[in-house]
Amino acid sequence: LVLRGGTYYEHVALTIAGTVAKPITLRAYPGEIVILDGGEREFYESPQTAWEPCPDGAPGEYYSTKPYPGLSDDPIRTNLLGNFGDSLVPLHGYRFRTDLTSDNPYWNISSKVEDSGAVYTGPGLWYDTKTYRIHCRLAHTKLPGLGEMNYRGETDPRKLPLVVAHGADRSPLSLTECRNLRLQDLVVRGARGPAIAIHECANITLDGLTIYGGSTCVRVKNTQRLLATHTACRGLAAPWTFRGSLKYRAIESQLFSASSWDPSGRDNVDFELSHCEFTDSVDGVFVGQVRGLRFHHNLVENVSDDGMFLTAATGFDGSTHGGDVQIYQNRFARNLTCFAFGVGHGRQKVLEGGRQTGSGAWIYRNVFDFRQPVMYRWPSGPDDVQELDSLGRIAGDHGSPIWEPMWIYHNTILAGDTPRYDYGTGGMVGGMGKSGTRRVLNNLFDQKLGTPGQTLPAAGTDFVGDGNLFWSVELGDSLAPTFLAKLRANKGIAASKERYPAGWSAHDQYADPKLVRYDVDWRKPVDLRLNDKSPAIDAGVKLDEHWPDALRQDDEKSPDIGAMPRGVEPWRIGIRGRL
Repeated sequence: LVLRGGTYYEHVALTIAGTVAKPITLRAYPGEIVILDGGEREFYESPQTAWEPCPDGAPGEYYSTKPYPGLSDDPIRTNLLGNFGDSLVPLHGYRFRTDLTSDNPYWNISSKVEDSGAVYTGPGLWYDTKTYRIHCRLAHTKLPGLGEMNYRGETDPRKLPLVVAHGADRSPLSLTECRNLRLQDLVVRGARGPAIAIHECANITLDGLTIYGGSTCVRVKNTQRLLATHTACRGLAAPWTFRGSLKYRAIESQLFSASSWDPSGRDNVDFELSHCEFTDSVDGVFVGQVRGLRFHHNLVENVSDDGMFLTAATGFDGSTHGGDVQIYQNRFARNLTCFAFGVGHGRQKVLEGGRQTGSGAWIYRNVFDFRQPVMYRWPSGPDDVQELDSLGRIAGDHGSPIWEPMWIYHNTILAGDTPRYDYGTGGMVGGMGKSGTRRVLNNLFDQKLGTPGQTLPAAGTDFVGDGNLFWSVELGDSLAPTFLAKLRANKGIAASKERYPAGWSAHDQYADPKLVRYDVDWRKPVDLRLNDKSPAIDAGVKLDEHWPDALRQDDEKSPDIGAMPRGVEPWRIGIRGRL
């Protein structure tokens, strides 16, 4: 099925099935752009007549020239979402008109979630449930710390095409009980709920899609065998959007949602997400309830809360569905927490033998770049520090759950600053106080500020950490005399030899990794290959041959530390390997 170029203002519901031998493909005509838009078309096609100044509004406030009854009866929820039509930069979905009309740019409100005080969070939309009018304000943002990321564009919506969408329970494109279906080279936008909803399907391929999310870009439930490749999932975060503005004053949106707190018994199985880009959101890729996931050659960037959510929720019978997750050869950058865990309503059951978890995640050959600040700490006033200074971490949790088992090896981590209590960087040994398997081997930590973490878990923990290389760009050789001594003073090392004969940290190093090119400034490019004099060459510990490793054949001798063995070219990531 071939669609000619153009914009289709529809909510398309597919219930079609091909066969394995004869799958169905729905695609754009080669060389033409096909857009499925669930929004109200007049705001895009004829904005000059769709808006008028709001008589009692704030400076720059407009409302729709006609009412839109029935969009919602809830006055304190985000009822509308949208985008600038030219750039597709998101518009903020306001819960409160007081926020939309405010000139206060600072996070100094008395309640995060209530209409007490007001804060302007950037160009956006609001729906009046009494008059049924859609309001819009495109006033400039004014935070000094944002610099060039402040909004400085047109403030009159009559001069701009806008995407304006409503309806949390409908999607521009939904698939129900579809089989053997391929979607190719489509643009999907104009969603308040999921842009693409996939339910009770099998053998689905998303290839070359560009998806602008509502509450999520893609929501998948009870589906077997999903491939997403060369696909972009763009979230609700504009360049001026902080974590708090989405999490508390709009929608805690996700980029890819395949998890549920209540396992159904038909949960998601066998997913592959490759050469995709997941960017610009408060939350990222939620895949804890997927059994059998291959996540590789992707970009995960600018996620101001949880980058990937890995908790496998527990069913009422104590069984867990998720796990067998492999995460490799990806780039994670500018994320608050790359891997997150939480109980929520998932009820990690306590059965005989301990709490239940999924079968775990293998995290290897990735690059984690924490040099660029995350949109987390929002200045509280003009006397507060204006500079964006929140740097991310590897992992964290919500509510102190048991973390999923993790095997973390052969990664290159451009760490930010000193972790509070940890090994290498923030979150590397978090969540080890109760139980859970963790292996941290042959990783390269190149930290721009402060001291790399020197804290190992308690004795008796199912943990092994060794063969890692640590370096502080700021402190350099001044740490060399004491770093390893302090690290190895941990009382658990002696007991660790019962499980790992060499003992924790036996082959760790503190040394300049001698990368081909590194810079503490995130704006400048880096080359994370090892130069010929790098102490990381042949310095890793030997790993079990059964552990997955896409580059094992390129590193057959004593393994090199870090993501890229010497002599291996950096791999291509993102859409068509463009990065």
